[in-house]
Amino acid sequence: MKSIMWDYIRQERKVLQARLCDEDIPALAKEFAKTECKRILFVASGSSLNVANVVSGSMETYWNVSVITMAPFTFLHGKPSLQRPQQGDVVFATSQTGTSRGTLECIRQAKAWGYPVFTISATEDSPVAKEGDWFLNFGCGEEDSNAKTKGYSSNLIVLQRFIIETARIKGNISSEEYEAFTLELKQSAESLPQLFDRTVKWVNTHRQFSDVKELLCIGYGTNMATASEASLKLLETMSIPSMMIDIEEFSHGHHRAVHPDSTVILLCSEDVGKEETKKTFAYLKTICDNVLIIDGSADPIKDDHCIPVPYLPYTASALPLVYVIQILSVALPELLGKDPNYPYHQEYTELIQTRV
Repeated sequence: MKSIMWDYIRQERKVLQARLCDEDIPALAKEFAKTECKRILFVASGSSLNVANVVSGSMETYWNVSVITMAPFTFLHGKPSLQRPQQGDVVFATSQTGTSRGTLECIRQAKAWGYPVFTISATEDSPVAKEGDWFLNFGCGEEDSNAKTKGYSSNLIVLQRFIIETARIKGNISSEEYEAFTLELKQSAESLPQLFDRTVKWVNTHRQFSDVKELLCIGYGTNMATASEASLKLLETMSIPSMMIDIEEFSHGHHRAVHPDSTVILLCSEDVGKEETKKTFAYLKTICDNVLIIDGSADPIKDDHCIPVPYLPYTASALPLVYVIQILSVALPELLGKDPNYPYHQEYTELIQTRV
C-alpha cells in the first residue's frame, strides 16, 4: 500500500464523522429553507456530477422539487430555455477544488441570467465559494490526487445531511424518518473501517481481478450514479476503457459485448432492480471469471464473488458501495505495479484549461 490515496481513504471515517457534527450545516439549511425553490438545476463535472445524481432523488422526495443535473457545457450551450429562469429556480454548482473553469463560468452566467446560485466546495476561500449566494463547505481537507475519494464521500454525506436538515425545517419529513435517515448517515461512516478490511482481504484472495483490460459497471436507481463513479474511478487509476450502464438497458444490446475476458462490476441495493441484478450476476458468471457484485441489499448474495456492504435503505447504501470501489481503484493498479495517481496526459487538462 504505497499510494497517497490510501491515506485519504483511511481518513474518510474521521472526516465524515466530523461533518455529521458540523453545526454550520443546519444553520445554512435554516437560511436556505426561507427561499422559494421549485426546481434545482445542478451543475457539476466528474465526481461532483456523480454526487449530484446520487442525491437528486432525495432532493425531489424531501424538498418537493424537480432536479435536473448536467455538466457545465450543457448548461451554458445545450439548453437555450435555461437562459430564461423560471420562478423558484435555483442553480446548484459544485467543484471540490473550487477552481473548475466550466463550473465557474456557469455560476457567473447563471447570475447574469438572473438565477440565485448555491455553491458547494471543499475550500471556503476558492473562487467557487466566493461567487455564490449561499455556500456549503464539505470540508474534506487536503486531497492531492487526480482521482478523488475522500472528497467524493464528504461531498455526498454533507449534501445528504443538508437535504434532510432543510426538509426538517420545511416540515417535509417526519421526526421518525429524520432520525432514521440521520442514523443511517452515522452508520455509513462507522462501517468504513470494517469495509476497508473486508475489501482488502477480498482483493488479496482474488488477485486475478486486477487483470482488467476493459470494465463494465452496472447499476440502477440511486446507484446508477454510483456505477458512473465506479467507471470513472477505475478508468482514472487503471487507464483502461470503462463504461457504465443501467441494469435494464444492459439487455438492450450491451450484453452482446461480454466475453470470457470481460470484467464486470454490479452494484446492488434494496430497490427495484435488485432481482434483475442478481439474476444478471449469476448469468455473467457462466461467461466470464472477473465478475463482482457489491451487495447492499437486505439479503446479500453468499458467493465468493460478492462483497457485502451494510443494508441502508434511506441512502441506498451509496456511501458503502462507493467506498469499496475506491479501495479497488487503488488496490488493483498497485497489484499490476501501476501508480493509481499517475497523471496520464496531464498536458491535456492544461491545454483545455480545466481549472483556473
